[in-house]
Amino acid sequence: MMSFWKMTINKMKHFPFLFILLIPVLSCREDDPAKLEVCGVKDPVRNLPWLKDLVEKTATGLEAKYSSITLVYLRDEPVFNYSSATMSCIGCVNYHCDGTRVDMKLYTEAERVAFKDNLFNKRGKRVVVWPGDLHFHLRFAHYLVKNQPWLLSPLTYLV
Repeated sequence: MMSFWKMTINKMKHFPFLFILLIPVLSCREDDPAKLEVCGVKDPVRNLPWLKDLVEKTATGLEAKYSSITLVYLRDEPVFNYSSATMSCIGCVNYHCDGTRVDMKLYTEAERVAFKDNLFNKRGKRVVVWPGDLHFHLRFAHYLVKNQPWLLSPLTYLV
């Protein structure tokens, strides 16, 4: 009988090849944010003043590489989610079209779960409007934790 570590290492031999093979597939964008029409404007990152300010502040800061803004619908209303890897709560900073913060306490548990599913699951209904790098990494990490925990166990010892 093989030891746990031996089986893990045998499985990990194939991981780099599969990861390299999947990068082009996973990094393709289906939606072009510049063509997006929402909140009564086309290209909301440039044409919603509050969103444009948020993007400009984030783009010039240290967290630019680790942040994303994603459009998700909540009760059929467009909601912009601002996520940064430097924050302790991913999915908690949400804005209405007018730039006011969304109070998640006003929504049912089922609506909050549906919102998070759309935000994080690969089949979720969302559009990453700026820039998207963080979103890919978060989705990939979520996938690993949920579906491939054996991959992470040896990696935790390397950190």
